[in-house]
Parts: sequence; C-alpha cells; structure tokens
Amino acid sequence: MRTIALAVLLFAACSRPSGGPVVYSAPDGSFSAALPGGWKVDDMPGESRKAAFFGPGAEMIRVALHANATPESYRASRGGLPTPLVDSEAGRAKAREFLVDTEFPDPHSGPKRFSSRVVLLPTPGGLFVLEHAWPAGTPGSKAVFDDVLRTFKPKAPEPPRFPVLGGFGYMSTILDSSGRPDKPSGTKARRKKTERARAD
Repeated sequence: MRTIALAVLLFAACSRPSGGPVVYSAPDGSFSAALPGGWKVDDMPGESRKAAFFGPGAEMIRVALHANATPESYRASRGGLPTPLVDSEAGRAKAREFLVDTEFPDPHSGPKRFSSRVVLLPTPGGLFVLEHAWPAGTPGSKAVFDDVLRTFKPKAPEPPRFPVLGGFGYMSTILDSSGRPDKPSGTKARRKKTERARAD
C-alpha cells in the first residue's frame, strides 16, 4: 500500500483547489481515473484485480477486470442478496450496476457489515468491475465514487496482430517479381526439367 506520490499531489494543487482529485493511472495501463488527494493506493495486481483505493472511515474503491464475464454472470457470482441490475454509466459509456451488503468476520470486534455499489462496464478487453464499499449505516463518499465513474478511462484494445509466416522469404514463394502469384513449385520443376532436356 502506498500514498499517491507527493509530487503528483503538489502538481494537482497547482491546477486545482487544495484537496481536489488527482489522475491515477494503473501501472499496466489498463485504466485511469480521478481520485481525491490523500487516498491510499494498493496496486499490486491479482488474478483479476487491478487496484484498490482506501479512504477515510474504512471506505474502499476497487477496480477489477474479468475477461470472460457478463454483468449478469458477475452479479450471480456475488454472495449476499444483490439488488437487480439497473442501467448506469462509467467513462461516458453504458454500464450496469447493483447494490449488495456483505458481512466480514473480525476476530477482535465481531462481524462488520459493509454496503457496496458495484458498477459493471463491458469493454472489448473484458468486464470492468468498479466497486465502492463503505461501513453499512454510514453515508459513504458517494461524490468520490461518482467522480471515479465519470473520469474512468479503460485502456483501448490493441489492434489484432497477424503473424508473418517466414517474412519476405515466405512472400517470395507466393509472389513473383511483378507481384503476381507465382506458379506452383511442381510446374516450375517440370519446366526446368524440360529446359535441361532441350539443352542436352
């Protein structure tokens, strides 16, 4: 876990009011979004997790990317009693969202209950899951999460790469010097055999 770099916060303070959001970019380039200054960042990647942000009062915002999930399948996989999916928006794109309460065990103070708002953004690279969790019964920083959703930018998918089979050597067996398809190797072999016979 690390605090957003001081230099970034100082730069943000010059261009925005003190305490205003700063732009965070994931180390792997998978997304960027605006975060409030002072929130802590844990961007050690997991199987699907990209980053988690920790604010005051045990609040958390996390971002994950699931390659083979849909909003419906992800909702069904969550524990608790998630609400029905409703239309939402993230990064000016259509999304879906639901609410759910989750209970976490705590051996020192007993179980702790958290409320979560989960926004699901389908992209060509997979399903982005943006979740805001806060202690149940408290208001939570709704405006902070709204800013994350508004400024969220997933990485654009890379164009498909087609393999080059054998490089120019491979192409030379298909095209002749004029760019026209060359004749099959069997025909060329028979032609050379005929030319040798005539020379003899």
